[in-house]
Amino acid sequence: MNQKICPFCGTENELNAVRCQFCNFVFDANKIEPEQDMVSENLNQEVFEEDNSDFQTTLSDVTSDTVTDNYFASESYSSDSMYKRDDKKLLLLIISIVVLIGVTIFFINQFNQKEDVSSILTETKQDFFADSPVTEPATKLSTEPPTQPPTAAPTEPPTQPPTEPRNPPIITCEIKTEKGYEGYSYTLYVNGNYDYYYVDCKEYSGGEPNTPYQVIADTRSASSLYLTAGSSLDHVTATVTPYYSDGTQGQTLTCTANQPKPAVSVSVSSCNKKGEINGRGVAGFTTSYVVNGGAKTTVRDELGDRWHVTAKNYCSAYGITWYELWDSDDGDYYGWVDSSYISFYSGNSSSSSVEVHSFYNYGEIDGYGVPGYTTSYIVNGGSKSTVRDELGNGWHVTAKNYCVYQGKAWYELWDSDDGDYYGWVNGDYIRFYAN
Repeated sequence: MNQKICPFCGTENELNAVRCQFCNFVFDANKIEPEQDMVSENLNQEVFEEDNSDFQTTLSDVTSDTVTDNYFASESYSSDSMYKRDDKKLLLLIISIVVLIGVTIFFINQFNQKEDVSSILTETKQDFFADSPVTEPATKLSTEPPTQPPTAAPTEPPTQPPTEPRNPPIITCEIKTEKGYEGYSYTLYVNGNYDYYYVDCKEYSGGEPNTPYQVIADTRSASSLYLTAGSSLDHVTATVTPYYSDGTQGQTLTCTANQPKPAVSVSVSSCNKKGEINGRGVAGFTTSYVVNGGAKTTVRDELGDRWHVTAKNYCSAYGITWYELWDSDDGDYYGWVDSSYISFYSGNSSSSSVEVHSFYNYGEIDGYGVPGYTTSYIVNGGSKSTVRDELGNGWHVTAKNYCVYQGKAWYELWDSDDGDYYGWVNGDYIRFYAN
């Protein structure tokens, strides 16, 4: 056997080795060379003193046993100790790797924690300085001369040309009337320089000419605006204020339109004549057209040949003699018919003692239970008969004819709102509106 086996760790050493090359165990303290550093000996004693105390006791017991000496000296022990040493080296290598990995992970975690702490401190510092009053930082001394940024030449703002003040909107307005089925219609026409306008329109009825009724109060922009319509209206007013889109206001204008009253140019006379229609498709025209010069409108478009008729009034208009006719059998009203299409019977009275005059005005009934009489009674001296027995107080009426009978002025009336015929009414029970 040419090697020395360490009794502590089992490592094979040179035969003349003084210490174990693995665990530094001292084989023979007397053989340590004098020149060996005392620091090494003291270190060896300090490191292994505690651990070797038990080992020395055990070793002394082992060395005293000859069987053990023979075992250490045997070849089989040498082989087993070699395997044991390889296992210990592998174990130490594994432990070293694990320790290295653990240390690496530890430092990585420490670094990450430092980064997190640094970010938290930075945020806390920002929040603190955001809530704290701003203080000027201390001036840091620098050996380098300060560099000033280049100063740019001051640029003057571009000069805008002065804007001329915009003139306020200016308009002209007018209300025009047009005769229609429901009487006269009223339309507002606006011209001028504007974006929109505010219109306040009121209508006044013939019955209450001083009491307005608001028709429109709104913002509009159209150049023409329909306002209202009606046969009983006295007049219509519209107040118009123009605006630009930026709110600039112009001058307010007010325009008014009165209910047109047809001019009376035809004198009507009463009569009482009977006859019949002479022709087919003969038209009967309205009093508005024949007497008052209004639009050409008819009461009946086609009167049959040889229909029995009674003429109660006559006049001359448009170069024609006209007769106002009623049916002799059932009293239907046929309107004004050209005399060329009427054949009168012989023995008719050509006229009566009452002269009828054309008249046009608005008013209302002044009383309760006022009767309206027939033309036969008032004008032609016939039996006393009525068209309407009781006319209501305040009803709106339009008078188109008048006459004097029994010392009283009588007016032939129609309803101003729906055109119903009321007959002849005593002027004492009519209150006419001021023209």
